[in-house]
Amino acid sequence: MLTNIRIHEIESKNGDYLRLLNLSNSIDYDLSEHFLQQNIHSKPICRFQFPYNTIIRAGQTITVK
Repeated sequence: MLTNIRIHEIESKNGDYLRLLNLSNSIDYDLSEHFLQQNIHSKPICRFQFPYNTIIRAGQTITVK
């Protein structure tokens, strides 16, 4: 479970990207095979799956476009 990963920022005009933040100061997380999904009225409209070997380092952000 990725308890230390949070949405840090969403581009406000068009929603073209979002940034995830690793809140941990010491633990890197492998995001491989995890996904982000946008739902509207409980129906999925967009899904992004992280590629293999996508690592978010301790205290760092990662941008999804």
